[in-house]
Amino acid sequence: MTDFRHHPTLETLARYAAGHMCEAQSVVIATHAVSCPDCRREVQDFEALGGAVLEQSAPAAMADNALEAFWAKADAADAVL
Repeated sequence: MTDFRHHPTLETLARYAAGHMCEAQSVVIATHAVSCPDCRREVQDFEALGGAVLEQSAPAAMADNALEAFWAKADAADAVL
């Protein structure tokens, strides 16, 4: 078992679980969580909490052009990379 001296904050783990990190940050947190059972458990708890919130949320209507708008934003993000 690896003995870690530094761990991500709970806020950082929550942001990771919610998918609110850039790819590079996500890789760092994922790599840490693979070897750290405490942080992995925190991430799993945040993911479960997010799932519970989604299950309790009322569905939202989507605009007719939602898919096209999504792809336009994705294309714009790719252009920046």
